[in-house]
Amino acid sequence: MPKPKKLELNVVRLAPDVTAHVDIWAAAHAVDRSVAIQRLVELGLKAEAESAAMAHHLLDDRAIEARAADQIGLLIDPETPEEERERRIHRLTDGPPEFVDFRIDLPGRRPH
Repeated sequence: MPKPKKLELNVVRLAPDVTAHVDIWAAAHAVDRSVAIQRLVELGLKAEAESAAMAHHLLDDRAIEARAADQIGLLIDPETPEEERERRIHRLTDGPPEFVDFRIDLPGRRPH
């Protein structure tokens, strides 16, 4: 049987309105205030970690797309006008306009 976690005694100062919200949350979850504070802190830390991971993932996606655009740019004839270069790069990185509505990897998109 696993050993129970050793808990430290900590004093936390909360504004009266925050304390009221914690007490409401505690009552809704049938726990006392100290357990509620512990769980809410754990939830907040977990949410922050997930948010940071998502931001990191988005940065990776943008970096990959930028690198792809750079490589495509190297393949296009240097004499091609800038506007046409941008159109070609955009078409290759985002896909043909006919299919953009079907892409689920774009923000705010869901599978049809």
